[in-house]
Amino acid sequence: MNMKLIDCTNHNLQTFGVVCGHLKTNGKNLGFNEEEVEDQRKPDAWCNDCHERWQFMNQSEIEREQWEEICDFKVVCGVCYEKIKEENQTVNNFDVEVLPVEKIENQLSRQEYSTMAAEYFPVWVPDLYVEMISTLDTQVISIESKLLNVEEALKINLYREKTDEWIFATSTGEDYWTFDREQNIIYYERLGDVFVTKKMNIHFDQWLQLCFVLQKLDRIQEKYLVTIALQKALQQSFSIINPVLADHFKNII
Repeated sequence: MNMKLIDCTNHNLQTFGVVCGHLKTNGKNLGFNEEEVEDQRKPDAWCNDCHERWQFMNQSEIEREQWEEICDFKVVCGVCYEKIKEENQTVNNFDVEVLPVEKIENQLSRQEYSTMAAEYFPVWVPDLYVEMISTLDTQVISIESKLLNVEEALKINLYREKTDEWIFATSTGEDYWTFDREQNIIYYERLGDVFVTKKMNIHFDQWLQLCFVLQKLDRIQEKYLVTIALQKALQQSFSIINPVLADHFKNII
């Protein structure tokens, strides 16, 4: 595929990128937020002021057009783009930190349940899981994860024909999560009339950390445009939990 080139006054024929007018004309240390484009040119980029302005909009198609007008995007050659990036790039502190399991447990909503229900769980179900949900209420942790309380977990599992797995969480749709006998977690995704299984190769403590990272991502995406910096921060968090997750969720945003 041939790359489109532009003729730069200073750098001759070059690939190109698009930056907001503030980045092109207003100096240094303005922040540099990139959003991938589908072709092979440089990502679109804008300063922190433009980024913050977007957060306070309702983010409709009309407001997107208004925002782009305010940004006053300009085409620059690839060499100029990299120089602008170097002069303006600052650290983007997206809160996708991986929480310790103990801190996660303290953030979950509690209820009064008798631990005697634990006798109904298979012996191969993780101890951490049994101990935790004995005192927890059912709650949505992120869009794709609703941790079931004791009553709901027992109700959904005790009369299942499949006895070598245990459903411990569902999603806001029809998808669900199970443990197998080796305590590995399997994700069942509903696609049309069938469920597609995905063995995650993680355990319950890592699943909790994953869900809380996804919870933070849900909140970030409510107000931020998806940027390369956010994608990198998210992949780094997945890798900290378990490197396999970076591959499982490489296209999540």
